[in-house]
Amino acid sequence: MNKIFLFVSCIFTNFSVFAHEHVAIGTSWTNPSQLVVDGPDTTDTTYLPSGETFSSQDAPQFPGGCFVGLLTFTTEIETANVKTLDITSSYNPEVQLISVDGPEGALFSFWENNSITPTWSRMTGWRQATTDRPSFPVALNAYGHIHGRAFTTDRPGSYTVVFRINNILFASADYRLTFKAVSPPPLSIRMKDGNVVISFRKRTASSLSHPGFSYDIEIKQNLTDDKWSLIETRPNELSHPLDATSEIIEAIVPINNSRGFFRIIEYY
Repeated sequence: MNKIFLFVSCIFTNFSVFAHEHVAIGTSWTNPSQLVVDGPDTTDTTYLPSGETFSSQDAPQFPGGCFVGLLTFTTEIETANVKTLDITSSYNPEVQLISVDGPEGALFSFWENNSITPTWSRMTGWRQATTDRPSFPVALNAYGHIHGRAFTTDRPGSYTVVFRINNILFASADYRLTFKAVSPPPLSIRMKDGNVVISFRKRTASSLSHPGFSYDIEIKQNLTDDKWSLIETRPNELSHPLDATSEIIEAIVPINNSRGFFRIIEYY
Protein backbone atom coordinates (compact mmCIF):
# COMPACT_ATOMS: atom_id res chain seq x y z
CA MET A 1 0.00 0.00 0.00
CA ASN A 2 1.36 3.38 -0.96
CA LYS A 3 1.43 6.07 1.69
CA ILE A 4 0.01 9.42 0.71
CA PHE A 5 1.63 12.39 2.35
CA LEU A 6 -0.59 15.45 2.23
CA PHE A 7 1.02 18.84 2.55
CA VAL A 8 -1.39 21.76 2.68
CA SER A 9 -0.52 25.30 1.75
CA CYS A 10 -3.54 27.48 2.39
CA ILE A 11 -3.01 30.66 0.40
CA PHE A 12 -5.92 32.88 -0.55
CA THR A 13 -5.35 35.34 -3.34
CA ASN A 14 -7.05 37.19 -6.18
CA PHE A 15 -7.33 35.87 -9.71
CA SER A 16 -7.17 37.99 -12.85
CA VAL A 17 -10.92 38.55 -12.90
CA PHE A 18 -11.59 41.00 -10.11
CA ALA A 19 -14.66 43.15 -9.64
CA HIS A 20 -14.09 46.80 -8.92
CA GLU A 21 -16.68 48.92 -7.20
CA HIS A 22 -17.62 52.42 -8.31
CA VAL A 23 -18.00 55.62 -6.33
CA ALA A 24 -20.10 58.21 -8.17
CA ILE A 25 -18.97 61.85 -8.01
CA GLY A 26 -21.18 64.68 -9.23
CA THR A 27 -23.38 67.53 -8.15
CA SER A 28 -26.60 67.60 -6.19
CA TRP A 29 -29.76 67.41 -8.31
CA THR A 30 -31.12 70.39 -6.44
CA ASN A 31 -27.93 72.42 -5.92
CA PRO A 32 -25.35 72.55 -8.74
CA SER A 33 -22.86 74.17 -6.37
CA GLN A 34 -22.80 71.12 -4.08
CA LEU A 35 -20.45 68.23 -4.84
CA VAL A 36 -21.98 64.86 -3.88
CA VAL A 37 -20.53 61.37 -3.35
CA ASP A 38 -22.52 58.14 -3.73
CA GLY A 39 -20.78 54.81 -3.11
CA PRO A 40 -20.63 51.72 -0.90
CA ASP A 41 -20.30 52.00 2.86
CA THR A 42 -18.07 48.93 3.04
CA THR A 43 -15.71 47.19 0.64
CA ASP A 44 -13.62 44.00 0.91
CA THR A 45 -9.90 43.60 0.41
CA THR A 46 -8.31 40.18 0.00
CA TYR A 47 -4.73 39.07 0.54
CA LEU A 48 -2.47 38.85 -2.51
CA PRO A 49 0.90 37.09 -2.03
CA SER A 50 3.95 38.78 -3.52
CA GLY A 51 4.45 38.00 -7.19
CA GLU A 52 0.92 36.73 -7.83
CA THR A 53 -1.30 38.10 -10.61
CA PHE A 54 -3.84 40.58 -9.28
CA SER A 55 -5.69 41.99 -12.27
CA SER A 56 -4.12 41.38 -15.66
CA GLN A 57 -6.37 44.01 -17.21
CA ASP A 58 -6.47 46.80 -14.63
CA ALA A 59 -3.33 46.38 -12.51
CA PRO A 60 -0.88 44.05 -14.29
CA GLN A 61 2.22 45.36 -12.48
CA PHE A 62 0.84 45.28 -8.95
CA PRO A 63 3.51 43.52 -6.82
CA GLY A 64 1.30 42.00 -4.10
CA GLY A 65 2.24 41.24 -0.53
CA CYS A 66 -0.76 43.00 1.04
CA PHE A 67 -4.55 43.09 1.34
CA VAL A 68 -5.87 44.83 -1.78
CA GLY A 69 -9.06 45.99 -3.46
CA LEU A 70 -9.93 48.03 -6.53
CA LEU A 71 -12.13 51.10 -6.23
CA THR A 72 -13.02 53.42 -9.10
CA PHE A 73 -14.12 57.00 -8.47
CA THR A 74 -16.07 58.25 -11.48
CA THR A 75 -17.92 61.33 -12.73
CA GLU A 76 -19.85 59.33 -15.36
CA ILE A 77 -22.51 57.63 -13.23
CA GLU A 78 -25.81 59.21 -12.26
CA THR A 79 -27.67 57.96 -9.21
CA ALA A 80 -30.66 59.09 -7.20
CA ASN A 81 -28.28 61.37 -5.31
CA VAL A 82 -25.71 62.32 -7.94
CA LYS A 83 -26.03 64.27 -11.19
CA THR A 84 -23.09 63.87 -13.54
CA LEU A 85 -20.75 66.81 -13.89
CA ASP A 86 -21.05 69.22 -16.79
CA ILE A 87 -18.01 68.41 -18.92
CA THR A 88 -17.80 72.05 -20.01
CA SER A 89 -17.36 73.18 -16.43
CA SER A 90 -14.07 73.57 -14.59
CA TYR A 91 -14.90 71.31 -11.65
CA ASN A 92 -11.82 69.02 -11.94
CA PRO A 93 -12.60 67.31 -8.62
CA GLU A 94 -9.96 65.57 -6.56
CA VAL A 95 -10.32 63.01 -3.80
CA GLN A 96 -8.68 64.11 -0.57
CA LEU A 97 -7.80 61.79 2.29
CA ILE A 98 -9.19 63.16 5.58
CA SER A 99 -8.48 60.44 8.16
CA VAL A 100 -7.49 56.78 8.60
CA ASP A 101 -8.49 54.57 11.53
CA GLY A 102 -7.88 50.86 12.00
CA PRO A 103 -5.58 48.35 13.71
CA GLU A 104 -2.82 50.05 15.65
CA GLY A 105 0.36 50.51 13.65
CA ALA A 106 -1.21 49.42 10.35
CA LEU A 107 -0.64 51.13 7.01
CA PHE A 108 -3.28 52.22 4.47
CA SER A 109 -2.06 52.99 0.94
CA PHE A 110 -3.28 54.28 -2.41
CA TRP A 111 -1.70 53.04 -5.65
CA GLU A 112 -2.18 54.93 -8.90
CA ASN A 113 -2.83 52.68 -11.89
CA ASN A 114 0.23 50.81 -13.18
CA SER A 115 2.21 51.72 -10.06
CA ILE A 116 4.72 49.30 -8.56
CA THR A 117 4.99 51.32 -5.33
CA PRO A 118 2.30 53.18 -3.36
CA THR A 119 1.50 56.72 -4.45
CA TRP A 120 1.01 57.58 -0.78
CA SER A 121 0.61 55.73 2.52
CA ARG A 122 -0.63 56.79 5.95
CA MET A 123 -0.60 55.04 9.32
CA THR A 124 -3.81 54.41 11.22
CA GLY A 125 -4.63 57.30 13.51
CA TRP A 126 -3.53 59.80 10.86
CA ARG A 127 -5.48 63.06 10.35
CA GLN A 128 -5.24 65.58 7.54
CA ALA A 129 -3.12 68.65 8.30
CA THR A 130 -2.43 71.89 6.45
CA THR A 131 0.94 70.59 5.30
CA ASP A 132 -0.15 66.98 4.77
CA ARG A 133 -3.00 66.56 2.26
CA PRO A 134 -2.68 63.35 0.20
CA SER A 135 -5.09 63.22 -2.74
CA PHE A 136 -5.66 62.02 -6.29
CA PRO A 137 -7.72 63.40 -9.22
CA VAL A 138 -11.02 61.67 -9.95
CA ALA A 139 -10.16 61.65 -13.64
CA LEU A 140 -8.18 63.54 -16.22
CA ASN A 141 -9.93 66.65 -17.55
CA ALA A 142 -12.65 66.34 -14.89
CA TYR A 143 -14.90 63.87 -16.72
CA GLY A 144 -14.51 60.10 -16.68
CA HIS A 145 -12.74 57.57 -14.49
CA ILE A 146 -9.46 55.70 -14.16
CA HIS A 147 -9.30 51.94 -13.74
CA GLY A 148 -6.54 50.05 -11.96
CA ARG A 149 -6.31 52.15 -8.82
CA ALA A 150 -5.71 49.98 -5.79
CA PHE A 151 -6.26 50.55 -2.08
CA THR A 152 -4.26 48.36 0.28
CA THR A 153 -3.57 47.58 3.92
CA ASP A 154 -0.59 45.72 5.32
CA ARG A 155 -2.50 43.64 7.86
CA PRO A 156 -6.00 42.27 8.43
CA GLY A 157 -8.68 44.23 10.22
CA SER A 158 -11.35 46.86 9.71
CA TYR A 159 -10.25 50.29 8.49
CA THR A 160 -12.45 53.38 8.53
CA VAL A 161 -11.20 55.81 5.92
CA VAL A 162 -12.71 59.24 5.33
CA PHE A 163 -12.47 60.97 1.95
CA ARG A 164 -13.68 64.37 0.77
CA ILE A 165 -14.21 65.48 -2.81
CA ASN A 166 -12.93 68.97 -3.45
CA ASN A 167 -12.12 71.49 -6.16
CA ILE A 168 -11.23 75.16 -6.21
CA LEU A 169 -14.85 76.18 -5.64
CA PHE A 170 -16.77 73.47 -3.78
CA ALA A 171 -16.37 70.52 -1.43
CA SER A 172 -18.51 67.49 -0.69
CA ALA A 173 -19.55 66.20 2.67
CA ASP A 174 -17.17 63.60 4.14
CA TYR A 175 -17.41 60.16 2.55
CA ARG A 176 -16.74 57.41 5.10
CA LEU A 177 -15.76 54.01 3.74
CA THR A 178 -14.86 50.86 5.69
CA PHE A 179 -12.22 48.60 4.14
CA LYS A 180 -12.52 45.06 5.53
CA ALA A 181 -9.25 43.16 5.22
CA VAL A 182 -10.18 39.66 6.37
CA SER A 183 -7.75 36.78 6.77
CA PRO A 184 -8.75 33.64 4.87
CA PRO A 185 -10.79 30.97 6.63
CA PRO A 186 -9.00 27.83 7.87
CA LEU A 187 -8.67 25.05 5.33
CA SER A 188 -9.38 21.46 6.38
CA ILE A 189 -8.38 18.33 4.51
CA ARG A 190 -9.23 14.65 4.88
CA MET A 191 -9.09 11.40 2.93
CA LYS A 192 -12.25 9.72 1.62
CA ASP A 193 -12.42 6.74 -0.75
CA GLY A 194 -8.91 7.38 -2.06
CA ASN A 195 -9.56 11.05 -2.74
CA VAL A 196 -8.74 14.21 -0.88
CA VAL A 197 -11.65 16.24 0.43
CA ILE A 198 -10.85 19.91 0.93
CA SER A 199 -13.33 22.08 2.78
CA PHE A 200 -13.54 25.57 4.20
CA ARG A 201 -16.14 28.05 5.35
CA LYS A 202 -17.05 30.65 2.75
CA ARG A 203 -16.57 34.36 3.24
CA THR A 204 -19.57 36.65 2.90
CA ALA A 205 -19.08 39.79 0.85
CA SER A 206 -19.36 42.98 2.87
CA SER A 207 -20.77 45.03 0.01
CA LEU A 208 -24.06 44.35 -1.73
CA SER A 209 -22.65 45.62 -5.02
CA HIS A 210 -21.00 42.32 -5.90
CA PRO A 211 -22.46 38.80 -5.57
CA GLY A 212 -19.80 37.22 -3.39
CA PHE A 213 -16.61 35.23 -3.57
CA SER A 214 -15.67 32.34 -5.81
CA TYR A 215 -12.79 29.90 -5.43
CA ASP A 216 -10.35 27.77 -7.38
CA ILE A 217 -8.16 24.95 -6.07
CA GLU A 218 -4.58 24.65 -7.28
CA ILE A 219 -1.88 22.05 -6.63
CA LYS A 220 1.89 21.64 -6.72
CA GLN A 221 3.77 18.39 -6.40
CA ASN A 222 6.76 20.29 -4.99
CA LEU A 223 6.96 23.78 -3.56
CA THR A 224 10.03 24.40 -5.70
CA ASP A 225 7.93 24.01 -8.88
CA ASP A 226 7.54 27.23 -10.84
CA LYS A 227 3.78 27.16 -11.23
CA TRP A 228 0.61 26.02 -9.51
CA SER A 229 -1.79 23.91 -11.58
CA LEU A 230 -5.55 24.30 -11.59
CA ILE A 231 -7.32 21.17 -10.44
CA GLU A 232 -10.68 22.37 -11.73
CA THR A 233 -10.70 24.40 -14.91
CA ARG A 234 -13.13 27.25 -15.40
CA PRO A 235 -15.23 27.07 -18.60
CA ASN A 236 -14.61 30.82 -18.98
CA GLU A 237 -13.32 33.73 -16.93
CA LEU A 238 -16.74 34.68 -15.57
CA SER A 239 -17.93 31.21 -14.56
CA HIS A 240 -16.21 29.45 -11.70
CA PRO A 241 -16.51 25.90 -10.37
CA LEU A 242 -16.60 26.71 -6.67
CA ASP A 243 -19.06 29.56 -6.27
CA ALA A 244 -19.67 30.23 -2.60
CA THR A 245 -23.37 29.41 -2.53
CA SER A 246 -23.36 27.35 0.68
CA GLU A 247 -21.91 27.88 4.15
CA ILE A 248 -19.26 25.20 3.72
CA ILE A 249 -17.40 24.84 0.43
CA GLU A 250 -16.25 21.27 -0.20
CA ALA A 251 -14.32 19.86 -3.14
CA ILE A 252 -13.23 16.29 -3.87
CA VAL A 253 -9.76 16.12 -5.42
CA PRO A 254 -8.40 12.88 -6.93
CA ILE A 255 -4.84 12.08 -5.81
CA ASN A 256 -2.53 10.90 -8.55
CA ASN A 257 0.77 11.35 -6.74
CA SER A 258 2.24 10.56 -3.35
CA ARG A 259 2.08 14.15 -2.16
CA GLY A 260 0.57 17.48 -3.02
CA PHE A 261 0.58 21.07 -1.86
CA PHE A 262 -2.79 22.74 -2.20
CA ARG A 263 -3.94 26.33 -2.19
CA ILE A 264 -7.24 28.11 -2.62
CA ILE A 265 -7.64 31.15 -4.83
CA GLU A 266 -10.35 33.58 -3.74
CA TYR A 267 -11.76 36.24 -6.03
CA TYR A 268 -14.95 38.04 -6.97
